[in-house]
Amino acid sequence: MNCLKEDNFKTNVENYPEFYIRCGLYDQILPMSRQWNKYASDAGLKVNYYETAGNHDFIFWDKCIHETVNIIKEQSYRMEDIYGNSNEY
Repeated sequence: MNCLKEDNFKTNVENYPEFYIRCGLYDQILPMSRQWNKYASDAGLKVNYYETAGNHDFIFWDKCIHETVNIIKEQSYRMEDIYGNSNEY
């Protein structure tokens, strides 16, 4: 977690995108995910962190991927309202 404490990181934190972190309550890396969330949030990163029932497996990941894609879609629709149709490249 030292990389989150470097001065260069903190001065450029506004340039980082929002992070989407999903972790199952039965996942062996849950403590690490909680620690990362705390460090990242304390450093000023935008973190969308969520814990729910699940393990570190494809069943959990598949569910979370669908949820995260839907969140990103919703954000892209809001961006289209602000900036116009993003399909016109």
